[in-house]
Amino acid sequence: MGIREDYKKWPIRRQLQTTFITTALIIVGVLITITQFQLDWLRDKMTDKSDSVTQDALNNHISILGQEMASYVQTEFAGYIKFISIFKDLELLILGHNQYSSPPIVPSSPVWHDNIPSSIEVLEDGIYVTYNTGVFYSRYASSLSTDGETLVAMDAAMDKLYPKMFMEMFDSIYAGFETDEILHFYPGYKFNVTDYSPLTREWYYKAHDNSSWAAITQPYQDAGSLKWMFTISQAIVIDNAVYGVVAADILLTTITEKINSVVILDSGFLLLVSNEGLVISKPASWKNMGDPLRIYEESKTGISETQWNSFIEGSSTDIQKFTDINGTEYHMTVSKVTPYENLSNITHYLCTCVKQKEAYKPISDMKDNFRDTYDAIFWVIVAIAIVTFVITLVLIYFATKNLSRDLKEFELLFLKIVNRGLFPDMTKKISLERIQKARDFMPTLVDGCEKYIDNLKNKEEEFSFFEWGDTRPCDRFLYENWCNKIYPFNLYNSKEMSWRFIIPKLEIISNSFNLFK
Repeated sequence: MGIREDYKKWPIRRQLQTTFITTALIIVGVLITITQFQLDWLRDKMTDKSDSVTQDALNNHISILGQEMASYVQTEFAGYIKFISIFKDLELLILGHNQYSSPPIVPSSPVWHDNIPSSIEVLEDGIYVTYNTGVFYSRYASSLSTDGETLVAMDAAMDKLYPKMFMEMFDSIYAGFETDEILHFYPGYKFNVTDYSPLTREWYYKAHDNSSWAAITQPYQDAGSLKWMFTISQAIVIDNAVYGVVAADILLTTITEKINSVVILDSGFLLLVSNEGLVISKPASWKNMGDPLRIYEESKTGISETQWNSFIEGSSTDIQKFTDINGTEYHMTVSKVTPYENLSNITHYLCTCVKQKEAYKPISDMKDNFRDTYDAIFWVIVAIAIVTFVITLVLIYFATKNLSRDLKEFELLFLKIVNRGLFPDMTKKISLERIQKARDFMPTLVDGCEKYIDNLKNKEEEFSFFEWGDTRPCDRFLYENWCNKIYPFNLYNSKEMSWRFIIPKLEIISNSFNLFK
């Protein structure tokens, strides 16, 4: 027996409840499924779009930060260049290349490095120095030429300017001359080197070879103080010939402290790299790589020389990628530093480095937040659906309870009629009062039942003509009908025939007497 047959045998109330509950369950399931698909679509739409938007915004932020810091470095170096240009002009004035008939500043007596009065010396880092005046040095001091003596006498006037020119960012300021290889420097201290020549130093020959603009050396560590610094210098040109060079040693901490203080996201950092690839500022995580460090030392930084060359050829808005020796992936922008006013010469590169994991962290955080929100929305909807389903079940229970009670009345009504099916008066004692209560909910069914019962009563009146008695149809009619058709005669003889013999002959009997026509 199938499920459908079993279902038909159930009480009407159970059938209604099963139908309504199944329908409600299907509707709830469909709504939950649709909601899930909508949330999935919304999640994919938002995350896919936000990935590119967030990444573009982050890359733009990194690029702008790099350009701003490069602008800061450029401004700093431009200031140093401006200072050295003023320094050069002052030297020209002091050396007599001016419109004055006499020196603009009366020089004091020159002080040599090995003859500094102890009254003006102070002990600093184990060395006696003086901040009162500059001092002279020349490996030919004992046999200066006339031009050398004149130069020393005139340039001694700078000793009155040096203390006012000196700033905290400087390690020292000085001027070197072709004449007798004289060096005039501030602050003053005793030179322990006997064969020093300014002409052989990078700061001197770079400025000498490019006398039109200031020269900037590669960073170096001072042999005496062990401080990292770089030198900016410019040639003193008199009558189209280089007469000397002015220079300033600038401590790297002036710039590196500012650069290293910038932290991008959680652990991103800035790198200041010279145009020859020497790393000037580096984060704490790179300190163990040693000094000096070149950016394209692949065994230390993870960046090859080929990569670095491709990086610096790109735009400052291009996002470069590299992996360090620890396997950490980085995003990097490279901004160019061009501090010269009328030149596009690149002196340094400012690199903005961000870990790729941290760069994508806002995206992953957003996805996690959306996932949490997604789960919350989904389970809230599921909870609402369950609550709605439970409420529906309760309503179905009470609704079907009343409905089944009313339908039960119809069932009992017709059951009485069916039970009296063999009697002439099937509708006897049938009352329609109980089903009238359902008229408000099922008026069509009530009207149909009333009409059907009225039809039965009409039929009963029509068949009352036969006077059937207690049962329907009357036994007398059945007997007479069979008696006339089978008894008392047959085709073969006048005797009574047995059913065993007569059954095979029914077709003959039928054809002969049309018994079943």
